[in-house]
This record gives sequence, structure tokens and C-alpha cells, in this order.
Amino acid sequence: MRQTIGIIILLISFVTGFSQTGSFERDLASKIGICNDQNNRSNNYSYPPCTQCKLNFVALAPDKGKDHLFFMEASSPAHCGSGGCTGTVYAKQGNTYREIAHIFGFFEKAITTHRGVPDLVYLHVEFPRHDYDNDGKNDKATIRVRYRWNATQATFKLVEIMSIDIHGAPVNPSKWRDRLITEWESSSPWLN
Repeated sequence: MRQTIGIIILLISFVTGFSQTGSFERDLASKIGICNDQNNRSNNYSYPPCTQCKLNFVALAPDKGKDHLFFMEASSPAHCGSGGCTGTVYAKQGNTYREIAHIFGFFEKAITTHRGVPDLVYLHVEFPRHDYDNDGKNDKATIRVRYRWNATQATFKLVEIMSIDIHGAPVNPSKWRDRLITEWESSSPWLN
């Protein structure tokens, strides 16, 4: 009997632990105003309820608290378009949150590095701007990039062109890396 009660308590705490994680993300998304908490109708009505958004959350400095520095993206028709969704990096200041950087595209994953703050990997759709295959016409491309935290400037910076695909075919990114990074450092179409 005690074992059965113990198993039931363990299962309840296990399930409750998962719901608290989702609840934390939804509460934080509501607090920063990227979706509406149905229990708090004072939020902006132009955004959908948080329960109807797919939230991507990455704690960027978990040793200082999950909400000290974090990345949050809400996937919904209000936040996304044909080129992706907007993800934002936030820093906590007292009881409020300051927006550090916005990244538009398709968030793929966070990669833990030895520097502590994870890198963010994004897929970006570049409409015809460069002739990647040297056929005389600019190509629509899907470009996978890696952003890294720059502590000196307190923002994310593009550090690597991981892959370039045009018409489903890979293009060697090493040939384009320096040029694209230089262009996007001066005027990034995806990071601000």
C-alpha cells in the first residue's frame, strides 16, 4: 500500500513539474507582452492566448536565474510570416525586461558552448540577392547561421555561416562566409 501511494505521489510530482515548466514560460511570455494570459485581460488583445502559441524558450544565463537573460519566441500568426518568426533576447532589469536583440527567421536550436551563454542557430530565407551558383542570376537561398553572445556589446553577433542551400542543393559556405558576415554586420536583414 505504501509503495502504491509513493508511486502515485511520485507521478503527481513528475507531472506537476512538467506543467510548472510550461506555466513558467507562459507566465513569462504574458509578462513581457508577446501573448495574452487568459487570466490577465489587461494584456494586449492583438496577440493570441499564450496557451495557443508554441513558445521557444532558452535560458541564456541559468546560473543567475532562468529569467535573468533569455531568448523567447512565440510561434503564432501574429508573430510569424513566410520568412519565419521573431525571437527576442531579453535581460531582466528589476521587475521589468529589456529587449536586447530581435532575430527573424526559423529558430532551430541552442548550442551550449564553453563560454556559458548558448549560441543560437537560425535558418534564414534570403530572397534573390546573390548569385550563389554563378549562373548570372541571383538566387533565393536558405542560410543556416550561428549567433554568439558578445559580452562586450551585450548582444548576439553572427559568427558562422553553417550552410547555404539554393533550389535544394548545397553551396559551399566558405566561399561566401566573409562577404555575408561583413554585409550583415553593417545591415543585417534578420538581426537588430
